[in-house]
Amino acid sequence: QTLGVGEESFWMLPATAMRSRALCALMLAAAVLGGVDAAKKSQQEEKWHSVRAYSGKPGEQFEIRGEEGIGERVLVHALVGRKLMLRAMRGGKDIELHRADSEKLLRSRAASDAGGKARPQQYLVRVENPVPNGLAAALKKLAAGRVHYLPHDTFLVALADGDVALAGKLAGVREVFYHPDEMKLHTTLLDNSSPKNTNAWGPPASKTSPVRTVTGEAHHTGARKMLSDEAAHHKDAFKHKDGDKRTKQDIEMMMTLEEDPTELKAELAGWVAAIRAETGADVVIEVTSARKCRVTVDVGNERSVARWLARKETVAWLEPRKEVFLLNQWGHQSAQSGDSVGTPMWDRGITGAGQVVGIADTGIDFDNCFFADSTQAVATCIGDGTAAECSNPNHRKIKSYRGWTGTMPTNAPDYVGGHGTHVAGSVAGNAAATNADDEAFAGEYNGVAPQAKIAFDDIGDGDGSLTGIPADLGDLFPHAYAQGARIHSNSWGAADPFYDMMAYECDLFTYDNDDFLILVAAGNAGDSGAMSVGTPATAKNILAVGATDNTVGSLEATWQLQKVVEVNGNIYRALPAAFGPAVAGQVTTLKLASPLDACEALTGDYTNKIALIARGTCDFSIKVYNAQLAGAVAVIVYENTGSEAITMGEGANAELVTIPSVMVNTDAGNTLKSAIVANAQVAATVRAVEGDEFPMTEVSLGDGNLAYFSSWGPTGDMRYKPDVLCVGHKVMSAHSDGDSTSNNCGQAVGTGDGAIGLMSGTSMATPMCAGAAALVRQYYQDGFNNSATGTATTGYNPTAALVKATMINSGMATSYTWQGEVFSPTDFNYRTGYGRVALDQVLSFGAAESGFITSAKDRQTVSPGGAAAYCFRVTGSQRQFKVSIAWTDPPAWFASNQMLTQDLDLVVESGGFGTATREVFLGNNVTVTDESGQRSMRDRLHNTEQVTVVSPVQGGLYSVRVIGAELPEGDQTFALVTTGLMEQVPNGLCAWSACPGNCSGNGICQSGGWCKCAADYSGADCARRHVQIPRDGSPLEISVSALGMSYYSFTMHANDTAYVLTVTGNAGDPDYVFAYNQRPEFGAGWAEVADGGMDASFSNADANVPAGVYVLGVAPWGTIDCAVTVTLSLNGENAPPPTPTPTPPGSPTRPPGLELKTPDAANCKLARSWAQLSSDARMDAAWSGGVGSPPFPRPIE
Repeated sequence: QTLGVGEESFWMLPATAMRSRALCALMLAAAVLGGVDAAKKSQQEEKWHSVRAYSGKPGEQFEIRGEEGIGERVLVHALVGRKLMLRAMRGGKDIELHRADSEKLLRSRAASDAGGKARPQQYLVRVENPVPNGLAAALKKLAAGRVHYLPHDTFLVALADGDVALAGKLAGVREVFYHPDEMKLHTTLLDNSSPKNTNAWGPPASKTSPVRTVTGEAHHTGARKMLSDEAAHHKDAFKHKDGDKRTKQDIEMMMTLEEDPTELKAELAGWVAAIRAETGADVVIEVTSARKCRVTVDVGNERSVARWLARKETVAWLEPRKEVFLLNQWGHQSAQSGDSVGTPMWDRGITGAGQVVGIADTGIDFDNCFFADSTQAVATCIGDGTAAECSNPNHRKIKSYRGWTGTMPTNAPDYVGGHGTHVAGSVAGNAAATNADDEAFAGEYNGVAPQAKIAFDDIGDGDGSLTGIPADLGDLFPHAYAQGARIHSNSWGAADPFYDMMAYECDLFTYDNDDFLILVAAGNAGDSGAMSVGTPATAKNILAVGATDNTVGSLEATWQLQKVVEVNGNIYRALPAAFGPAVAGQVTTLKLASPLDACEALTGDYTNKIALIARGTCDFSIKVYNAQLAGAVAVIVYENTGSEAITMGEGANAELVTIPSVMVNTDAGNTLKSAIVANAQVAATVRAVEGDEFPMTEVSLGDGNLAYFSSWGPTGDMRYKPDVLCVGHKVMSAHSDGDSTSNNCGQAVGTGDGAIGLMSGTSMATPMCAGAAALVRQYYQDGFNNSATGTATTGYNPTAALVKATMINSGMATSYTWQGEVFSPTDFNYRTGYGRVALDQVLSFGAAESGFITSAKDRQTVSPGGAAAYCFRVTGSQRQFKVSIAWTDPPAWFASNQMLTQDLDLVVESGGFGTATREVFLGNNVTVTDESGQRSMRDRLHNTEQVTVVSPVQGGLYSVRVIGAELPEGDQTFALVTTGLMEQVPNGLCAWSACPGNCSGNGICQSGGWCKCAADYSGADCARRHVQIPRDGSPLEISVSALGMSYYSFTMHANDTAYVLTVTGNAGDPDYVFAYNQRPEFGAGWAEVADGGMDASFSNADANVPAGVYVLGVAPWGTIDCAVTVTLSLNGENAPPPTPTPTPPGSPTRPPGLELKTPDAANCKLARSWAQLSSDARMDAAWSGGVGSPPFPRPIE
């Protein structure tokens, strides 16, 4: 039918296809618009047709479904299906979502006609579970920008007004909501008002729900007690290095889409005026990239301005800007060798030749002999790095050097003792000097990949501050990528363990360029304990690097750097500064500085004297320079905190210092000070060590131990970081003398004018690992395939995922010390990751040469619910069988508290030598320990997984499966690396392993090769029955280890009428999730109590409580174990029932009185019989009585 409005006519759809209210709204919207432009209508019809015909796979088509009747709004916790997992924010699970309706579209169009600019805005598109394969691609085709997935079952999509209804009609889409303002704000930008509902997070109560009442304490908002809680970590988010003097705060603002800068600036000017008028806040908004802006506000107005901006439909996310800070002899051996002896990669010609490594740091001292080229100039530029003058491929070391405004030419090109020079030397330094002795000496300190070249970004100013880091890291990496770099080293970061814009931008660039691996330093706050890792090391697709102690050989070398202070016949150990000239054996009078800290000009005559100065207040170079100005010929600084002497680092005046300086410990300093007070004429000598004056007494745990300063995970969403470790303590590498014309080299170590300096930190470990990653790339590109020599014709360009999988496969177990106790984990963990990188443990040159074989597979593909299968036979049991996978995951969205989008599972099963000895190994061996013992869980958080069979059976078969456990964005590629004495054999030989243990009779084997367990069972093979909660009311004492989850169940019988399940926490911070006839998981269970308290209760006092299995999940929040007491009170049959026969999950027992509502075409997407519904354990149903509409997620185990 048609309806006439004014002079226009519109098609009217049959009433059965659209509710009257929605139809009227659409017609009114059309009237306001005054008709649809024919060209736009044609484009829309073409888009509709293309989406309809979109095929994720050949022969597969998406259909447009009829429109349903819907309400206007819903609370997050009441969403149909699996829960939306959000970070703590105001309102939490009670954030109100508004359905995308035609009335708001009408208002938007009316505003556009009135002079506004209608742009695509973001919507939350809720979809079915599992997500139909290809639906994500269909949404991407409709979207105006990038599509992001938020667990569970939600896509954040930017859509034009005309495409909203189209997206809602795609089969598999449940509902479409506007993106709420609260989900655009970082936690610290939210006010402290209470959420609308402080009850525990559970489903809306209904008369038919078997979980009638859920109680707990207030949820995460401000309730967590741990020091490492998000709120605690962000309590200083608005502080600045100027401390209390700070009056301004910067906020980073991400726009929904990339905008034209000129148009955006004009619009932002209007925003600024409106903000000032409405809030009274002084605000400046600067466009910093195509998609980002920086908002500067007065301190105290951050939250009001952020809330105003969040209301703008074109704003996607706001967060405080974070201050970013800087976080080898024998080091190159540690990265190459398991025993840290020798250079097995270099010995085979794998030296980094043909590789380019990108580095972003404070600068490089061009003329240092590790980088200098007497025949070629360094190509420098400022800008995007694409200009021809920004590349010189003929320079032996530095292919390209880009500066940023503020970093060049004021930095010339690195300050004295520069961080960037040291870092670059560790990656690819290669000494070359005119003097053969100098070259031979310096060559002992070459980088890990000495034949690699460098594409450098100078992001530091003259004093080492990182003023040049671009607002959007998406503008940083393209320069290095264009120069051929596929490895990028970053030794800087911020003190935030959560996923932020920097982490997002790293993940995004690698996702769009899947052969580009970014390495990031984990941080130097390890002495703070858990959650000390900092962004952007919290990203998923990067390699986060922690630090180990150095090797014993390196410690011996650093020990040789010590000097001697001799006074009155007594000698004191001293360490030279990293600036100024070498100690030359000065003998003269010792004089106490005045003022004692020498931070101001010294008073008195110090001509030809040695000044004794106390540590503190200002940097070391200022102290020494003030003494130099007063006439001193040398300086002794003494530690005044009761500690040992340290190597004094460079500072503001380091390049001006021309006299030597050393540091002694507190005891020595006090003794010298007393001697001066007692006798003004004290003769002192500062000289080199003679003979065995100071034998080495310091004990080194070596590179098998985590450095005390190296930061730990987990991240804010509980992922483990760092990924790997490299040497980072007492690393000797290239040293900048601040002079690009001095050609510094020579045989001096640890002096201001030398070529070699000493530094420690994860900043030093990261370039070591970056150099190792360059060697891995060369191994694959040069065609080393278990052979002693490479074959170029078989080489290939590896993905970042393959390089990453290779690096983690090389990891060797590393110990760590905490509170005086030494721990030695052997599996992936949040302190040492996969362990120390040792390339000779993963890159094979043949079984005879290396003692193992490497199988590397790149760009493998698995489909949702499917599996990629491999079969290996072990040929020698003396070597462990190790399997690692890695994949590049789409960037996560900030509002989610679960960052993994595409979830793969690695499952290895042994067999072929008797079923009684079969074992099942799950990726990363994530274990939980409870009162019933230790068991493994499936990893749901990481995009790397690993299985190690320490003692494989010789001749045994090992089935390796990579399962597409949950792939909302469709097919996923991955890389797989397997090492051991083994051979790959036809998959048919592993046919006995259709599913682990054939699901032990307690589950159903899925087509992808994984078991869907019955509600009362868990484990990869469904062999473990949950601990039963006593029906007689006796308490059950349970304990669950940190980062784990355990299940407990009870059975309700036909004559049971009610239950009350009481849970009392005794230790830790336990969270609870409760479900009926299914194994619960957070975000998908019937009811949750995830709060800062310890207690909870679940009950239903209604009649006709459905019979069946009720399952309680208990999980400690954070890194502390929990202990809990569980008590069940039944009003009905209390005698313990006999052990029930397990019911497979595909055939659930229908509760008494349960009826399926009769479907009709007007309000049901799809009608299914009871049998059909029962066979699909993950479909939701509408019930008229009984159990509500539960989601049926994939089991966590």
